[in-house]
Amino acid sequence: MNCTCRSAAGRNRVVRQSPLLLTALLVLASTLSLGCHPSSGTVTTSQLLHLAQNLAVKPGHAPCAVFDADGTLWDFDLSEALVKRTLADRTASDAGLPAMNATLAAFGLPTAATVYEATRAIDAALASGALLEAGRRRGWDEAEVATRVWPHYNWLYAGLAPAAVSARADKLLATGGYRERVFDGMRAVVAVLRARGFKLFVISGGVHEFATVGAAAFGFAPAEVRGLKLKVRDGRLTDEVVPPVPYQGGKATLARELCGGPPMFAFGDSVAAGDAAMLAAAAVPVAVRPQGRHLETAKRRRMLIYARPEAGPW
Repeated sequence: MNCTCRSAAGRNRVVRQSPLLLTALLVLASTLSLGCHPSSGTVTTSQLLHLAQNLAVKPGHAPCAVFDADGTLWDFDLSEALVKRTLADRTASDAGLPAMNATLAAFGLPTAATVYEATRAIDAALASGALLEAGRRRGWDEAEVATRVWPHYNWLYAGLAPAAVSARADKLLATGGYRERVFDGMRAVVAVLRARGFKLFVISGGVHEFATVGAAAFGFAPAEVRGLKLKVRDGRLTDEVVPPVPYQGGKATLARELCGGPPMFAFGDSVAAGDAAMLAAAAVPVAVRPQGRHLETAKRRRMLIYARPEAGPW
């Protein structure tokens, strides 16, 4: 259902305020909405803010909200952008090569001589569908294939200190114009829910150190972010993955663990794939700018669809 509400918004523009003033303005914007509570269909920023501010927590759910990162909080894939830079500059670590080759071998593919060759081989097999087909022959579904393959970007940084990996994200965000591509509407939602006292977490399938840096732009502390993590030993990243892999069921598991139960709100763009289980666990699942099969799935499952997260409540 579409529910049209008037809002306090004027024309959309990026506004940068002090944290206290920003929160006050966001609460005011949500309060000035007409107060309709759509249960499904497309919602505007002001409608979503009103829900975030006023909707009672459903019994059996925690006063908590969980967010995907890439495509949900911003309009780009941070891990993919950084991996492309790493591959172009040839600044990856060789320590992850054994794990990459073990993955290639598990799918019956030739092993590689370098991490660069291994990454290209895995990406090509993913894009062509060869990995999924090989997985099916082994009795693995799409989620199992993704769980086995997802860490290959992390393995490019095995052997490095976590702080050194984070510094790469800081540099990219500072110089690549990416900081201007965060969704102001989502920034507003985060601020309203935080002012309400909700627990908030980012759960991303991207490289953990990258997700932590990106989420800081929304005020998330490192402890509130869970990306795909590698175990650390002697101050260096290993090639061992910290379970669960935050994809499909792994995201739902993390959401329940971090929130202390099923979350009240969940936000994600990969409705038909990586975010599906996390969204299904929430009392109020919100599909953020879904496209293609993700949009169709969101409609079929009668989710709230937040089509314009780039539009702030101004």
